[in-house]
Parts: sequence; C-alpha cells; structure tokens
Amino acid sequence: MDDVLDYSKVVGHQFTPEPVDLQQMVQQILQDMDALVASSQAEIQVGALPAVLGSPFQIRVLLTNLLSNALKYRVEGQRARVRIEGLPVDTADKVRLSVSDNGPGIPQEQQEKVFDLFKRLHRHDELPGSGIGLALCKRVAENHGAVVHVASEPGKGATFSVDLNLE
Repeated sequence: MDDVLDYSKVVGHQFTPEPVDLQQMVQQILQDMDALVASSQAEIQVGALPAVLGSPFQIRVLLTNLLSNALKYRVEGQRARVRIEGLPVDTADKVRLSVSDNGPGIPQEQQEKVFDLFKRLHRHDELPGSGIGLALCKRVAENHGAVVHVASEPGKGATFSVDLNLE
C-alpha cells in the first residue's frame, strides 16, 4: 500500500525546483535503512555528491528505491557492495547520479521492462516487493526532465543512473 501511495504522490506532485543536498540526503536514507544495511552486511561507498535542483520529496523516493534494491537484490551468501556517486556529464549544468551494486544483474532483454509498473524479475516468494519501485524512479526522472538508465550484465551487478540539474 505504501508503494501505491508513493506512486500516486509522485504522479500528481507539482513542484518548484529547489536545492537538494544529495550528500546529506543519502546519509539520512542510509540511517533510515540501517536494519537492511546491517542484514545485508553491506559495504557502502558514497562518493562526491553535489547539490541538485529538484523536488526533495521525489529525489528521496528515487534514492530510497535505488538503494533498497541494491541492498535487497544481492547474490546469496555474498556481501552487498553499493556505490553512490555523482559523475560529471557533457552538459555543464548536470550531474549523473548513479547507484551501482554487485548483485545478480539484469538480463539485457529485461532491462527496459524493470521500469514498468508491477513488473518483477523474481517471484514474490523469492524476494518481496511490489514491482512499483523502479516505476517510481522512472516517473521521478521524467518529472525532472530526465531518463533513468540501467547498465547491467548477469552476474556482474547493475548501475542505475539519472542526470539531474546542478544547483
């Protein structure tokens, strides 16, 4: 229910862009996810993250979903390794926010489908989830004039990225 509520809030959420301190926001999200971080024995690296312009609510939804997926979808018996960073892009007024993991990866033919509402790569009895998280990420990116991308190979993890406007 919470995921459906978040989706409805993101779909209808009008906002005036404001500064969002990504570094601070990631630290707050990781504190909120302390139990998941501990249970996955995660090694999390947080690179340089600048301030961006956008909706704090929506960017928090984006980061929360990407980070929780990186922690939840991991190779059995392997410690989760997650890297969050802001990378430069060709356009001077943007930054590429990326979340990378060492999880099982996503087959090429499934990579676009993972952003569809209620699409899941795993059965519910294998891994819990609603199939809304990445659809939320897609919607947040669109609301910020961007596209969320995934780069992945089976067995080699995944990197999700979105280009956001710098403050």
